[in-house]
Amino acid sequence: MAAVERDGVVRNRDGLGIAALKSHQLATSSIKGFAGGAFNTDGPKALEDSCDILIPAALESLIHKGNAAEIKARLIVEAANGPITYLADQILRKRGVIVIPDMLANAGGVVVSYFKWVKNFNHIPFGLMERRQTDRDHYILARSMEKMTGLSFPSEDKGVFFAERREIDLVRSGLEEMMH
Repeated sequence: MAAVERDGVVRNRDGLGIAALKSHQLATSSIKGFAGGAFNTDGPKALEDSCDILIPAALESLIHKGNAAEIKARLIVEAANGPITYLADQILRKRGVIVIPDMLANAGGVVVSYFKWVKNFNHIPFGLMERRQTDRDHYILARSMEKMTGLSFPSEDKGVFFAERREIDLVRSGLEEMMH
């Protein structure tokens, strides 16, 4: 396994502790010196490492006509915008490499960016208009069910049912709906 950053690549055949690598990178602003793998300054060369899945996640045109023939991965997931050039894509296709295009791999991020844009454009937090009404509706529904049945609302469900909807919950719900 390898992780490439602007200053080089860290490799470890037995796998990388991604959380530890991220902590190291945040603390030092570099992946250099990470104890969980061997560092090398030639990051782009890591694209040619033998691997099952390659996930270019930062730079546009990272895989191009000059290096496409050396890519050994059988599956590439485009997590960056346009990491594979048109000519490289043709080379990879001829070799039978499966590419999940950025438009599909990044769809969730694009949808959430749209939500953020709408929120910022309108200067209204997600759910501001509906949040109190939904909470009130839940209370009325639960109280009505208790009156009709003569039973109390189950305590194990009460916390979830009456929990205040957080903005992140609304974003995730909207994303789930769009992806569905």
